[in-house]
Amino acid sequence: MRFPASNAVLTASLSLAVVAATASPAAGIPVGTGAPSVQAKAAGGWVTKRLPTSVIRPFGLNGIAAGSSHLAWAVGAERIGPRQRALLLHWNGRRWIKDALPRGLTADNMFQVSSASPGAAWALGFDPSGNASILRWARGSWLRVPIPGPLKGQTVDSVAGGTGGGGWLAGDSGVQGFLLFHWFRGHWHGIKIPDALGGAVIDMHAVGRQDLWINENSVSGNGLIVHYVAGKWSSIAPPSGGVSFIGDVLPVSTHSVWITGTLCTAFQGPFCMTSMPQLAHWNGIKWGVVLHPSGIAGTTTISPARTGRPLWAGVFATGASGLVSEPLFYEHFNGTRWLLERGSTLQLYATSTRTDVAAVPGTNATWAIANSEVSTSPGVTVIQYNAGG
Repeated sequence: MRFPASNAVLTASLSLAVVAATASPAAGIPVGTGAPSVQAKAAGGWVTKRLPTSVIRPFGLNGIAAGSSHLAWAVGAERIGPRQRALLLHWNGRRWIKDALPRGLTADNMFQVSSASPGAAWALGFDPSGNASILRWARGSWLRVPIPGPLKGQTVDSVAGGTGGGGWLAGDSGVQGFLLFHWFRGHWHGIKIPDALGGAVIDMHAVGRQDLWINENSVSGNGLIVHYVAGKWSSIAPPSGGVSFIGDVLPVSTHSVWITGTLCTAFQGPFCMTSMPQLAHWNGIKWGVVLHPSGIAGTTTISPARTGRPLWAGVFATGASGLVSEPLFYEHFNGTRWLLERGSTLQLYATSTRTDVAAVPGTNATWAIANSEVSTSPGVTVIQYNAGG
């Protein structure tokens, strides 16, 4: 999953990222000062995991994904003096390890990592000029993958892991419009996205070799869910009542789809002035919307249980002024309704916190990254794990 961040600095405002993270790759999330030195058991079974001491503080994590209980990945950036450098981590079943950067990598910040196969993952990053770098995890290390010709020097939006070790890539070629590429047998194969369904792709989820769900901002500015199956296209419009910035999509089936994000109900110029959290379910006919407690500004990502139904959703929350510590929040689905649960409490006053989740395939276990912001300064970044039931 991708959580776009600024290429220029690591301390951009998280409060802007809730809307912008689903609207444009120019928004930012903060970089933290690192995880606590010891593991902390949290409410709801969340445990904060130690990160390698070689990770340079401050650092930030923008994405997390899992291929199995013995393999997961997290990506972001770490700061070295006035500059930042791409950060790649992987979980080997026992601990998190800092990975070597592939030779020739120009990206200084990795924004997205995705997996749909037990031993394979794909990652996307950008350099300060906005040029994309694509990486593929194979045989225990990250390898650079060339950008397909029509997207060279153009806009690259999103990458996703495919089944069987394949991959997906989406972008805007300018002349040819919005394009989708599928990696299999060692090459990219282009697919033209219909003009009526084109838009800036935020995220993608592969559920079969030729079965892909796409979360995008359409040309109208509203969110749109697009489904591609072996050459056939369909779409689902988001809930009404405002402009929907879809953060993530969880397709349980073609008649059961969950989304997260924010719903903007009032604009002033290009800025969203009034918004509400969005967590909604499409039953094939209409949307059902979940209500949220105060202090929850938006939902970020959503992860499934072993059944495929939702289990956890990440939360963007505003801090309470005057606190010397700030809790992390998750939303948990118990099969009938969503419940707000606390994760670890960060021993640092935070003006906002954000959690993002990723399921361990075939289990109820879940990984999460959590970022906090302290005014305009770096906050704390941690990786948490929930073993499930």
